[in-house]
Amino acid sequence: MGRISRESIDQVIAANDIVDVVSSYVDLDKKSSHNLFGLCPFHTEKTPSFSVTPLKQIYYCFGCHKGGNVISFIQEIEHLNFPEAIHFLAKRVGIEIEEDEDERWQHKREEQKLIYHALLEAAGFFHRSLIGDTGEAARSYLTRRGTTLSDWRKFGLGYAPNQWDALYQYLTSRAVSDAAMLKAGLITRSSRDNWIDFFRDRVIFPIIDLSGNVLGFGGRALQDQGAKYINTMETAVFHKGSYLFGLPQALKARSDQLIIVEGYMDVIALSKAGFDNVVAPLGTALTLQQARLVQRHSKEALLLFDSDNAGESAAMRTFEIFSDIGMKAGFVLLPKGRDPDDYIRDKGPERMASLLDNPYDRSSYRLTLAERKSRDPESGSLRLLEYQDVALDILAEEENVVLAELYSDQVARKLGTSTERITQEVDRRRGRQRADKKSQVTAAVSGTATDMLAMRRPKFRA
Repeated sequence: MGRISRESIDQVIAANDIVDVVSSYVDLDKKSSHNLFGLCPFHTEKTPSFSVTPLKQIYYCFGCHKGGNVISFIQEIEHLNFPEAIHFLAKRVGIEIEEDEDERWQHKREEQKLIYHALLEAAGFFHRSLIGDTGEAARSYLTRRGTTLSDWRKFGLGYAPNQWDALYQYLTSRAVSDAAMLKAGLITRSSRDNWIDFFRDRVIFPIIDLSGNVLGFGGRALQDQGAKYINTMETAVFHKGSYLFGLPQALKARSDQLIIVEGYMDVIALSKAGFDNVVAPLGTALTLQQARLVQRHSKEALLLFDSDNAGESAAMRTFEIFSDIGMKAGFVLLPKGRDPDDYIRDKGPERMASLLDNPYDRSSYRLTLAERKSRDPESGSLRLLEYQDVALDILAEEENVVLAELYSDQVARKLGTSTERITQEVDRRRGRQRADKKSQVTAAVSGTATDMLAMRRPKFRA
């Protein structure tokens, strides 16, 4: 990548209207005659403070004070430097840009090409190992999980042989350098100071971007030793919190919804059953950057997580991330103790479709979980006082008065009382919550004033 001509930069800016570009990431509404507003993509907020001015082709956030033109916006949101942002926008509108060769950028570009080549060769090796003689144990595992050869091909699944340096020897025979393998995260140094494969005796899940580049791999152990799942380390081309497994396949479904699951096998299980619009984070909790990736390609996220304490907590955290960026999200609740993979194999696609067609909102999800956890494990009867206390707090936090009334009626029937009494208690708890918040604000203001006074008068002590 060399020095880009001023003419090319101007051409790229002129061809990329800032409203069109920003709208790919942010829902904008016209709040004045000159500006459009939306929730800022660079910090979490509840009230839109992010402004776009079409006439001047600039943006500015009154909350975090970030601003600039269309190039700086792409730099910030895609984490690109200036030349990369120019290339990104040029590709978006099909412009050929003029640039002088720059040795530093040319070196970086060549390095990335070598890494991509090493990863592509590795993906081919892993896939052939899966369907070849060395892959019997991996094939057996995947078959037990209900997958077939067509699923393995669709997602490019593979197997890392149970040998110290099988991949290293193969890539060496393909003239891939040690430096490229290391920078791609494919090899590591052993205790004897020789090169060995990073992935060994693992089912391999390739992470692929929307341009078809292999970025890295997830590996699932076949033996009960060490970490069950590992991922490629952070490299020049792979950043774990920036990509989603299955996204290239999911976008082919052309759906307004994306189903978010926790694991690689959940993605494959749902896809096999006909639900192609499904993705998963890469072995970690969903990040803000991954949430924005979902937002860019869909209008609604359906959270289909394992139905255990960890999965339910993860679903709530994920919902809050989507709420913070102003994206619609709903919960899909499985029977207790089930995960998407085993549920769909046990109950079939029709039952899963019914769950997906009837997602829960935040309050109904929390109320349903509260009822589950308040039932006696032996008799199944509802422990009324336990359920009542949790349910009333949930209703008091519901800001939509129509939903609050609807759910108050449902809770009243479960508790064997009137909706009026439920509403009265909810109102009382709301008042208490407001009073608690006011006290917290007063305490914070008082603390700040005391701190300021102590700074001005060092001898002062509260």
